[in-house]
Amino acid sequence: MKNKVYKNVIFSSSPGDIPYAISLYKKCTNSSIIIVLGITNYKVYKRFFKHIKIKYVQAFSLRNPFNIIRQLYLNKNFFYKYLRFLKKTKIFFHSTLFDINCAYFLQRLSSENILIKYNVNITPYTRIPTPTFKYPQVLLTKSFFGLDTKFFKQGSSIGYYTTFPRLQHHKRIHLKKPINSVQKSFCKKVSSKKQTQKKILFLESNEICDKRFQNYNNFLCTLLKSLKTEGYNMTIKPHPRHGCSKILYKLDCKITEQDQTVEFLDVNQFIAILGYDSLGLAKIQSVALVISLIFLLPFKLQTNQNYAYRYLNSQPLQRIKFPKNRMELYALLKNEKNFS
Repeated sequence: MKNKVYKNVIFSSSPGDIPYAISLYKKCTNSSIIIVLGITNYKVYKRFFKHIKIKYVQAFSLRNPFNIIRQLYLNKNFFYKYLRFLKKTKIFFHSTLFDINCAYFLQRLSSENILIKYNVNITPYTRIPTPTFKYPQVLLTKSFFGLDTKFFKQGSSIGYYTTFPRLQHHKRIHLKKPINSVQKSFCKKVSSKKQTQKKILFLESNEICDKRFQNYNNFLCTLLKSLKTEGYNMTIKPHPRHGCSKILYKLDCKITEQDQTVEFLDVNQFIAILGYDSLGLAKIQSVALVISLIFLLPFKLQTNQNYAYRYLNSQPLQRIKFPKNRMELYALLKNEKNFS
């Protein structure tokens, strides 16, 4: 395996791109491999897709300067062992958002291979100048990894992506519905439970740490207690990386495993899926109601609420309901009325 030359290499670095990466893998020849970046993705592949050929690259938090040296060493080792032989290979990737490691490998591979970006979602963002407090990150990324860092704003949050000159010349392919066949085969392995009356799945991503909201704990407790009073059983789906708000462990609700991704969760046992501005709401394949609680959330600023709505409502193929208050939410759940 050390000197194996693959015709297709697929980078998978976030839970959202897993079904697309697997779909690509199945379409490509036998001489293909998925390179998994990050422990969350790795757990999913090892648990549910043991037949897929993968190579795992451990990713450290680069906030610690020592980890930068550590990560660079691991990346160089991995490249030398598995990727340095590649020429004229198709290199598929989804994004370099928040992903220095993916950009690092793409840069090393770009001169003698074909870079192809597979689009999952087009996330709207506004480019901004480099914030002053981000200068150390920019300097370290350039010095150690040879990459440029660009910043953007989503609502009140600042994000980044890493790039290099040759990355601009990549090809693009758009996968419209690769999730369906992959998800169906996966859900057969996980569960075959029928839809259960009064059972709700709630996507929660540790929003207690989100600075956009005020009094979030009170809002969450009141919401869940009122739903319980109405007779609904709540199942919490934590974010694979961020987890969920700690107060949920003190409430009477079931919490799924953190490394379970919503793309592969069997949601047919629920009558409704609730969430806020998670892209998981737009990706769910279910006959159940899909509801965003954006207009019920205690946003500090109206502009952040408006942005969150536009962001989620702009996603392709979404069928999300946006109740304006709790009465509209209960009406939706009871199938008494439809709101657009």
